Amino acid sequence: MPKHIYLEPEIIFHCTNDEMNTEFVKEYSQMFESLDLSSIPRCNNGAGSSGYDQHAMIKALIVYSKEGYRSVLQLVRELKAKPYFSRYVLGFKDTVPDSSTFYRFINSFNQDQIISLCAQVNKAKLRYAVSKIKTIAIDAKPIVANTKENNPKCFVHNLSDKTISPKRNEESALGYLTSTNDINGKAKVIFFWGYKIHLIVDADTDTPLVWKIEPANRRESSVAPELYELLIEHYHELLDNIVYQTADKAYDARHIYEVFFTKLNGYSAISKNMRRTVTDKKLAADGSPICRAGHKMRSNGSWHDADNYRYRYKFRCPRLRFECLYRKSDYGCTKFLQETDPIPGNIEPFQQKYAELYSKRQSVERVNAYLTGIGFDFPNHFSKKSIQNLIGFALLAKALSKNRLSKLHLAA
Repeated sequence: MPKHIYLEPEIIFHCTNDEMNTEFVKEYSQMFESLDLSSIPRCNNGAGSSGYDQHAMIKALIVYSKEGYRSVLQLVRELKAKPYFSRYVLGFKDTVPDSSTFYRFINSFNQDQIISLCAQVNKAKLRYAVSKIKTIAIDAKPIVANTKENNPKCFVHNLSDKTISPKRNEESALGYLTSTNDINGKAKVIFFWGYKIHLIVDADTDTPLVWKIEPANRRESSVAPELYELLIEHYHELLDNIVYQTADKAYDARHIYEVFFTKLNGYSAISKNMRRTVTDKKLAADGSPICRAGHKMRSNGSWHDADNYRYRYKFRCPRLRFECLYRKSDYGCTKFLQETDPIPGNIEPFQQKYAELYSKRQSVERVNAYLTGIGFDFPNHFSKKSIQNLIGFALLAKALSKNRLSKLHLAA
């Protein structure tokens, strides 16, 4: 008896109740209700064709980023397979745009508009929950560029000469990251060509607030003041009277504490960078250092080092008239002690407030893990602008997610 094979079409040509009531349609319909795109024109009003609806393009790229599609071609196939979703949820009237249209839109869209849209969504939900921004977490995450220089199987595997830029991703830079979780306790250094995303999130609700995509060779401490400016620009009316921040040791720089304290009236719980510290000197009961021969050294002056924000104290050998095995000149041995000036807005690690705040640093790690989960550690695009726009759409989708409002209620 021959087999009967029933073939079902991949594209549903008639909208059914099952298609309209899927979880996919419900989730994105609810998300887009909170998205106000009135500030962005729908079509081109100047010379030339009007083009596709920009509101529909933005919504489609939010789907692309949130679902973690690996290519725009996959996005186009998925939208063609969901005609009801493409027409009535996204807003494409006749046909789904070609992949080249999406690529042009990604490379031409302004990232500042994405940050403004994200701020608009966050401010609306914060006002609804009667909540303010009290604690923020800041961090940077590496983004590996899609270039042959990062491919270990390629003959042009350049991870040492920073003067030779890749032909693709020309705006990328040679950076590195260290990991200290090796079983032998040794730090492992990994070099790569790419970028870093510098991100500030609301530590109470895991809400992404502002961000910047910069080349991998820019230090975290140099980008942080720019993020503070963006935070004030978009959220100045929702910042609490006293704002706290938490970060890792990459932000342990004096100007970070001072800028955050001056601009935001804020206090910082930042882990200390111990790379430049030395072992403690042996001190006498009155605080004077003890020389190698075991004698208490005598004071020989002090001064204020204004450039490095510290007082320096000089001590000299107390027994110049006696023979000493360790003396190498008639002047005798010298030692220095220093006392750093108080840092405004600094919360010391041994305080209870520090332990309370530093535990909230995991909020920015969770947002970074969200970006890793959708594959934006290794994006397959070749320009900085396209990468920052796609990451921006992903963070906008994170802000629009339906569990954000429940977390805001708990925080309030």
